[in-house]
Amino acid sequence: MSFGEGCAVVLASILVICLALFLVPALELWLWSLVMVTVFGAPVLTYWQMFALNWLCGLLFRSRVTVNNKK
Repeated sequence: MSFGEGCAVVLASILVICLALFLVPALELWLWSLVMVTVFGAPVLTYWQMFALNWLCGLLFRSRVTVNNKK
């Protein structure tokens, strides 16, 4: 792999991570509005509130369990 190909891989990876970082809260916001607001009467959230909620839930509910498959 040449230097140019390595840079392209790194830039593509950064682009995918940035897209995921901003598209996941948008999908969750759409699902929140579709289900929680309609069914349960939960408050309507803004994009940045959902972004922060996504980040907070990631911190609070991240699994810290490691599995050792060595036998």
